[in-house]
Amino acid sequence: MTRIERLRERLQRREHTRYRTTKHLSVLRPDGQQEPLVIRKAQALALVLREMPVFIQDDELIVGGRTMYGPHVDSQRSLFWDRSSIFPDLAEAMNPTWYPEYATPEEASRVEMEPGSASNHTVLGYGRVLKLGFGGLREEAEARMRTLAVAPHLSAEERQHREDFLRAVVIAMDGATSYALRLASLAEQLAAAEQRLQRRLELHEIAASCRAVSQGAPQTFRQAIQLFFLARVVSVVESYTCMPLGRFDQYLYPFLAADLERGSITREDAQELVECLVIKLNEEVDVTSTDDCLRIMLGGQKADGSDATNDLTYMCFRACLKLRLADPKVGVRLHRGTPPELLSLCVEGIKSGLGGLPELYNDEVIIPTLQELGIPLADAREYTHDGCAEPIIAGKSDFYPTWTSVRFLGILLDVLAEGQEPGTFDDLLAGYLRRVEEKVRDAVADGNRRDRELAFISPTPFLSATLEGCVAKALDKTEGGALYNHTGLLGCELPDAANSLAAIKQVVYEDKDVSLSELRRALADNFVGHERLRLRLLNRAPKYGNDDDRVDEIATPIAEVFCREGSRHTNPRGGRYLPGFHNFGGFILWGRQMGARPDGRRAGEPTAIHLSPATGTDRRGPTAVIRSMAKVTRLHPPLGTMLELKLHPSALVGPAGEAKLLALIRGFTQLDGFALQFNVVDASTLRAAQRQPDAYRGLLVRVWGFSAYFVELAADVQESIIARTEHAL
Repeated sequence: MTRIERLRERLQRREHTRYRTTKHLSVLRPDGQQEPLVIRKAQALALVLREMPVFIQDDELIVGGRTMYGPHVDSQRSLFWDRSSIFPDLAEAMNPTWYPEYATPEEASRVEMEPGSASNHTVLGYGRVLKLGFGGLREEAEARMRTLAVAPHLSAEERQHREDFLRAVVIAMDGATSYALRLASLAEQLAAAEQRLQRRLELHEIAASCRAVSQGAPQTFRQAIQLFFLARVVSVVESYTCMPLGRFDQYLYPFLAADLERGSITREDAQELVECLVIKLNEEVDVTSTDDCLRIMLGGQKADGSDATNDLTYMCFRACLKLRLADPKVGVRLHRGTPPELLSLCVEGIKSGLGGLPELYNDEVIIPTLQELGIPLADAREYTHDGCAEPIIAGKSDFYPTWTSVRFLGILLDVLAEGQEPGTFDDLLAGYLRRVEEKVRDAVADGNRRDRELAFISPTPFLSATLEGCVAKALDKTEGGALYNHTGLLGCELPDAANSLAAIKQVVYEDKDVSLSELRRALADNFVGHERLRLRLLNRAPKYGNDDDRVDEIATPIAEVFCREGSRHTNPRGGRYLPGFHNFGGFILWGRQMGARPDGRRAGEPTAIHLSPATGTDRRGPTAVIRSMAKVTRLHPPLGTMLELKLHPSALVGPAGEAKLLALIRGFTQLDGFALQFNVVDASTLRAAQRQPDAYRGLLVRVWGFSAYFVELAADVQESIIARTEHAL
């Protein structure tokens, strides 16, 4: 058995979990003489990094990992996962959003947000970490402190505020350094007691790597991967939320290339290190249920426009294919110069059925869309995906994509519930669009409130110091320190709203089968006693996803109003709101809470995901789905969207199936598609997994913006995946 096979077995046995602990920690002074809050936040981070157990398992080459949590609290994860089947002994006991006590009760009472709350789907500035190391980032903050002292344009109060942030950066970096040194000391202790020569040498090398990157920048590929992982661990301790990994192959390739040129590493050894990292990234799956936003973006373009694919692109992709684990979720950027070999590997990944590996992103649309926001071309070419599918600029941006949302179907149901009787469908639609504009303004007001509260109660000095702009401005990212400080505005349930409005137009206003008041009565009765009407609405009215202008031309003006109104607004960090069409867990959660709908759906049924058709309504093949989507994406919503297609495995058999898949992907990119993901699995396999979950523990499926083990999902989430249309090609 190889090293990687042994490490994978230990991961599946969850041996790493025995090092976990829960603990109450506080940095508040009992005498009440408190440091500024941002400094206390950094002190709390450093305290965890000093207190939490460190561990090194046998065979590991990349070491570290979070081991300290808070006691379990109920969260949304219980709404989507079946706790009876996913590690109930551990998942119930750990709270990854826990943070030591650092805010006073009076401070906490001033805001609705909890101390320690996180905002981000932000990519850590891995490029700056690998260039400067923890020590270099510390020195940068100290140097900026010295220039700050003579800044004439700042008031004394503002100068002190910014100095406090920089002091917090120093404390946070010292904490990260101490954590790396603790791992180095443990490796040396284990080496002293190790009888096996090979393992003793490995432990000495681990110790040397951890000491080297405890303050300095890495000099080798191995050191670079170790520092990359340590930075990841520190960042999730400080701000546990969706923290994607960015353009992994771009950050670490220079170190690999230099080692290969020197002859100090073989390709086989480098591949093994990448696989060790992939295994380490899966250690918190039992806590997060795989909705952990661990995304890696591969390929795409460099800042100069040349193709960015390199050896590490393929190493990382093949490691994920080989290990068949939930993390990381792999995205691949496609453009006109994407190498055929990478396209072939994408097809192999899609055919593997590994729950959406890879997601595909369209450079030809996303980069110009980012430029329209005023982002320079070189930076736009550096985009990656956030914790789900929204494009962000890695290491330079602080996008908040999940705070503000507008539910198009929910708005329609509210309008109908008011009991008005518009004389024409155009009157109904006009009133509905005015309500959409109002809801956008309401969502922005709420998002800005939370934005201001976060800056007060939960700064993130470690993460901020890695982002370009924060140290130079001496401002935390929550205060607008990053270069790009946008807020995402999520447009949810657009396919459902369009379907419902199209059904009302046809059945009420054109065919006059029922009046609007009779339709309201049927909805209030959840269609009990109105089955004929329900079937008429469900099966005879037009549905989005079939390239049918009768419904698509209703979706388009809704999208136009949403994008126009949403783009008008700014946030307290000096950035703009970016509209896009996404619907994450809401498609299940909101669906459960929603009554019957005019498209013929009964109460409690899931809604559509992103810009994908409502479950089972796309009946004219994947090309028709893409054409419906393109009528919305031609608006180039700046936050983008994601289209998910479910393919029957038989559609991809042989060279002919692969050729058809490539043609479908090319058609998607040519029709203004932003991002595309696939589920390649048939309903019979999923039904078998429901009957025999132990036999299908490794079956990965795409849920909304992430992949999950099918047997660990709640029953209604499973059913929603089974019910999605299985397309042929």
